[in-house]
This record gives sequence, structure tokens and C-alpha cells, in this order.
Amino acid sequence: MSWLRHSPRELGHKEFFRRYLSTAEEKFEKYFPGQWSFTKRLEAIGQRVASRQIADDASLMLFLIDVAVWKEPYESQAKDMIGLVIDNSYAEIRSAFYHVWHALSRHLDKEAVDAIGSLRGFGKGGSRKVASAVLRFLDPSRFAVVDYRNWAVLSNTEGQYFEKPLLEPLALTIEETRASPIDTRRYLEYLTVVRQLAAQNGISPAEVDMALFAFSDEIRSLYIGTSVYEGRDTAGGAEDVHETLKRQRMVEVVMRVVNDNKRARQAWLRNSAVKLEVGLKKCRTPYEIMEMCLNMLRGTPTMDLKIRALGRLSLADVKDELDRIYYDTK
Repeated sequence: MSWLRHSPRELGHKEFFRRYLSTAEEKFEKYFPGQWSFTKRLEAIGQRVASRQIADDASLMLFLIDVAVWKEPYESQAKDMIGLVIDNSYAEIRSAFYHVWHALSRHLDKEAVDAIGSLRGFGKGGSRKVASAVLRFLDPSRFAVVDYRNWAVLSNTEGQYFEKPLLEPLALTIEETRASPIDTRRYLEYLTVVRQLAAQNGISPAEVDMALFAFSDEIRSLYIGTSVYEGRDTAGGAEDVHETLKRQRMVEVVMRVVNDNKRARQAWLRNSAVKLEVGLKKCRTPYEIMEMCLNMLRGTPTMDLKIRALGRLSLADVKDELDRIYYDTK
């Protein structure tokens, strides 16, 4: 049990957090390739969303898609998460962020958690694990991601990592903890403990979260290898991840067309944008997105000319970009 020598109980809290924060980048990359740079990018975007520099409907949806994929990066979960996120209407997303901005400005933690948790994919139905990731990127100085690994460490599940349990265990084992739901009440309990550790050690709640996550590799390896979700080997998993990220990028491109034309004065153009969005939501693979776009371009060749004449963005305008993403084999 390698954690015995490296636990906060043995190292002391300050040395523990210093050591495991210094390994966070390595551990994030071990968990999923590119996860660290993705984290840094989302931190920058989240800051702009929190200050309302980014506040348009499309960008808020894309931010939520990115956070959902960051939280569940493996192929089948990522596909499911993207599907859930885009099932939220713009009105629902706009309302959720209005309430989040209001709650954050007044330090109303429960209201902020429940506002994001009202959206499909972010806890509608109870769990606040993914909602916590959104708040962590909006304000890492106050929020942290709740993860079964971190809860197991803080509650001394299957070990004595801290001098005493800082949270009540969710289950007898780490695996059972993984399946336990974490609702708003439990997340706020977790957040209270994380904020206390942050204040005691001169770091942010998000840094406490990252150090605990990095340490959890000593207890249960972050390297999945053969996917525990799909039973695929590493090479197959990497290929599936690439396809998922490719799909995400293609969705972002097509949504630029959708949102540009939804702002048009012409009703027929707004209706066409809605049809394109509905079709996009049905596409689960890069192939299906490409096939849909090509069929639209072939089926109504004059429509793109009309759209361009009105100064709006058309599918033809983004086809080269879609091609580059679709045929990217890296």
C-alpha cells in the first residue's frame, strides 16, 4: 500500500498538498491524455463566463459541453453527456446561468449548485458531480469538483489517509463509493471540508481537489488501460476518444451556423436553422454529422446562395473546416 508513506497523516498536510499539487499535471495526463491542457483552457473560459464576457446562448452551451466531456472523457460517457447537454434548450441554459450569476454574486452556494443541477446532464434528478465541475471552472477560488475518489480519501474509506475521517463514508468500499449519489446536501458538506483544508494550507478549493485526485492514484490507479466501462483495449479506447472529440469539434462548427441564422430576420431562415439543429442532435458520430451536412448541401444547392446573399453563415462556408476535422487522423 504505497499510500501509507505519502498520506497527509504521514507527510503532514502542508507537505502533502505541496507534493501532490506538483504532480497534478502528470496525474491528469495519466488519467486521460490532454486532460491537463483541457483543464487550463476551461479555467480561462470559465473566468470569462463567470464575468459575463461570454454570455451568448451558443457559447454557454459549448462551455457546458466542454465541461461535461472534461468530467467524463471516456468514449461512451462522453457521447452520452454530449447528447444530454444538447437536449437542454437555450432558454433553459440561459435561465440556469442567470440564476448562477445571481447566486455567485451573493455567495449563495446552494442556489448556484441547484441552478446548474437543474439542467440535463448536470444533475437533473439528484447527483451534483458534474454540476460541481461547472462551478469549479466558474470560480476555482470557492468551488471544487466532487469525485468519488476524493470523497473516499476524505472519509478514510479503505484506509486511514487523514488523522480522522473528515466526511462520513458513503459506502464500505471505494467501488461502492463510486456508485453512491452525491446530492446538493452532500456536495455542500464536501465543499465545507475542502474550503477548510484550503484555508489551512494557503491554497484554493480547486487545488485541494486536484491534490486529492492526484493522491488517489496511490490508492487506485488513475490509468484505466483496458476500459472498465467498455472492456476495450488501450488502442481501441484511444481511437474512440479521438472520435468523440472529433464529434464535439464538428458540433461546435455546425452550431455556429445554427446560431448565426437563428438571429436572422427572415422566418424561413430561422426555421431552417432550427431544422439543422434538430438534425444535429440526432447525429451520434462524426460520420452522421458529415452525411447530414452533405445531404443538405446537395438537396438544396440554392439555399446557401440565398443565405450568403443575406450575409449569414452557411454550411458551405464551414464545409472546409468540417472536412479538416472529419479527415483528421491524429
